[in-house]
Amino acid sequence: MKISRLNLPRSLFSDVFIKYIFTVKKSIEILFGGAGGGKTVHSAFKDIKRVREGQNLLVIKQVYGHIKDSYFSDLKTAITAMGIDSEFEIRTSPLKITHKNGCVILFRGLDKVDKLKGVRAPNGEINHITIEEITDTEEDGINQLQFRSRGGGSRLDKSEVDYIKDKIEDVDSVDTLLSQKFKDDIFEALGFRSREDFIEANKTMAILFNPIYKEHWVYERFFTDKDGRDIFQIEDKEYEDDTTYIMHSNHWDNQFLTVDDHRKYESFKFINEYYYNVYCMGNWGVLGDVVFSNWRVADLSQVKAGVRKRYFGMDYGWSPDPFACVSCAIVGRKIYVMHEVGGHKAHTRDICESIRPLVQDHAVICDNSENRATSELVEFGIDARKVIKRRGTVNSSNLYCIQWFRFFEIVIDPSCVEFIKEIKTYQWDKDSNGKTIAKPKDGDDHYIQAMFYAFNEKMDSLKPSEVF
Repeated sequence: MKISRLNLPRSLFSDVFIKYIFTVKKSIEILFGGAGGGKTVHSAFKDIKRVREGQNLLVIKQVYGHIKDSYFSDLKTAITAMGIDSEFEIRTSPLKITHKNGCVILFRGLDKVDKLKGVRAPNGEINHITIEEITDTEEDGINQLQFRSRGGGSRLDKSEVDYIKDKIEDVDSVDTLLSQKFKDDIFEALGFRSREDFIEANKTMAILFNPIYKEHWVYERFFTDKDGRDIFQIEDKEYEDDTTYIMHSNHWDNQFLTVDDHRKYESFKFINEYYYNVYCMGNWGVLGDVVFSNWRVADLSQVKAGVRKRYFGMDYGWSPDPFACVSCAIVGRKIYVMHEVGGHKAHTRDICESIRPLVQDHAVICDNSENRATSELVEFGIDARKVIKRRGTVNSSNLYCIQWFRFFEIVIDPSCVEFIKEIKTYQWDKDSNGKTIAKPKDGDDHYIQAMFYAFNEKMDSLKPSEVF
């Protein structure tokens, strides 16, 4: 079917994205930077253009349920802005956008990676993949995506099958066969470990994100060469080679923001330096040694008296570790840690009696590794609930929690002595070469974990950008 050529006005786009939309075609196309920079909406424009030109697309996000209100909505907005609503059929259950030429945009989440197996368009293979917020994903999820989509659908080359067969036949124990290391070794041997692994004839991939830490796996994989040298500097704004295109943007690059929008973003320079540098300006964060520097101690008597909504979290502790329970609140840009209860208890009944005066009839979110203890607390009259740790999602990781809490100011009541001790010494770990890595050091973090649990559901429903 012949599709009419679009004569889109230049005024529909911010100037810095025009080259990307109409000229760039690379195996890897990376748009990253600060909030309000326009990367997502302009990527949506280009994806609609791809579909009209005969390509099938797959849109990926860590959690499938989060796509509808993000990139799916941006694609619909782009279609309307381009004046071509009549060319598309849009379906919301399941999410699917179909052009009248037969090409489609499909949507999947890495939280259900098995559903990626064999994903195909009705009229052929997937030609392009867009990954939204790739820093919210685990590297293993991206490996699985590549492993399942390599060559189209779930089909592997015969040589790849033979290699996997030989490796498995050499294994002499079930523990080795099912180990993460064994799987990682296969991925690495098949070339699923560097930015080059995405390069495939006639296929492209767009990656969208706000940067987090330079130590994040995304930086090493896509922003360094095989010798570990940086290939891109943010101040250059743009990078291009035979296979890769990288573009950085922030709110100053978005010509559709208002004066008040720019004033808002720049105001964070005086409110929260980390938030401004990373979230607003789109710079890579630096880990340092101590995880949290955005905290202080203050008398919270008035907060305790006036706060309406409280959040309770508990980390179980059996000898030699203590259990830890905290009472928290969130007001605007502040997280308040108001009370703590903890210590060494031999029985669940003892824990119950310790926390009952604090939690009363409120729900307390508990570590889900102790199902029996949680059930026993319920039997003793505590509204105990297991924390939701979605397998394979970033919400189950300390790194995600840390990133979320670093966007707020954590204010701690002086009575929370143990919490203060932990946050003072909560540090990033180092590798064998002494290099800081994006993983908290094992140690005393029971009260901090309790705070993470307390806000588990809140982290799903509230983005820092909605507060600041």
